[in-house]
Formats: sequence, C-alpha cells, structure tokens
Amino acid sequence: MRIAIVALVSLPCTGVIAPGGPDSAPVGVPTAAPAPWSVCQSPDPASAVAAVQSGDELQVDIEYGGGCGDQHRFGICRDSLAFMESLPVQTNALIWHDSGGDKCEALLTTTVYLPLDELYEAFDEAYGAPGQVSVNLDAVSVTIDVPAP
Repeated sequence: MRIAIVALVSLPCTGVIAPGGPDSAPVGVPTAAPAPWSVCQSPDPASAVAAVQSGDELQVDIEYGGGCGDQHRFGICRDSLAFMESLPVQTNALIWHDSGGDKCEALLTTTVYLPLDELYEAFDEAYGAPGQVSVNLDAVSVTIDVPAP
C-alpha cells in the first residue's frame, strides 16, 4: 500500500499531545496534522524502520500499532527548527501518527512518502546553498541531498 502525504494542514503542532490530554482532541477525534517538518509531538506512537530519499520525497517504512481501523494518518516533524552543525548538518525528526482512535495492538507496517519541500526551504534559509542534511529518524538516519533553490 502506498500512502502519499502531499500536503498537511498548515498549523503549528504545539497543542497535539496524547489523546485525552488537556490540549488534545477527545479520544477518537482526529487531531490537526502538523505542517511537514515543523516542531511537534505525535499523538500516537510509530517508528521508522527504514528511510530513503526518492526524488523530492522521503520514503519511510513505518511500524505502528493498530488493526481495528483504517483512519491512520502520518506526517513528519522535527524536534527543533535548528540544524545541528556537523558534516553534513543534521536534524532530528519523528513520525507524526494519528491512529484515528484505533486501540488495537497488532504490529502493522506501511510505507509513506513524505514531501521534502519544507526541509529544502529551511536548509536554504539557514545555508543559502545546496548541500546535504542527515535526518535522524528514530533509529534510522538518511542523508538528504538538498538541491539549489
């Protein structure tokens, strides 16, 4: 199954926390998806197990819990808007996952295709030139080639 994330709601993710928390939607009500590569916390757990750049998308194999619903949504966020200075520069990312209220515990896998445009723009604002950025995503690290603007 191919899940393409072409655009997510352009809202900051500061209010997205675990379902039932003080700033979150009631359990089973979808939370607003964060803008790609913004800073956020995921409402439901998911882990990247493999990642590769595919053109202007990041192809990520994900493991997550569920099995009783088909309303799972995925995105990608960073833990900070800053890049870590190294060669190549780095950024820590996480998979944003909204289970849509699915409380089953089967271990599921899927592949998602996440846009890299916003990461390219952030890199260009910080460095003003093409280059590379290493994205640390759970236990997976992938080097992204950032083109000239």
